[in-house]
Amino acid sequence: MLRYQRSAKAKNGKLLEAIQSSKKIAGHINAKYPDVSFQVFTERFGNFGTICLQADYKDLATLESINAQILVDQEYWA
Repeated sequence: MLRYQRSAKAKNGKLLEAIQSSKKIAGHINAKYPDVSFQVFTERFGNFGTICLQADYKDLATLESINAQILVDQEYWA
């Protein structure tokens, strides 16, 4: 298994909007690409306003394949 993780800090006053957008993206990816498990987390302690995005892939080939598909996925980019 391969885990891909990124984090971002929401602008002041935009945390709820950032969480909603992140959850929408995760929902789209999980529905359209069943070979990936995409999750969204927020930090409870420490860096308030940080959103963590985490995706689990079977292997590197799956990650590369799904990333290539997402690059041309018009619904994702909308």
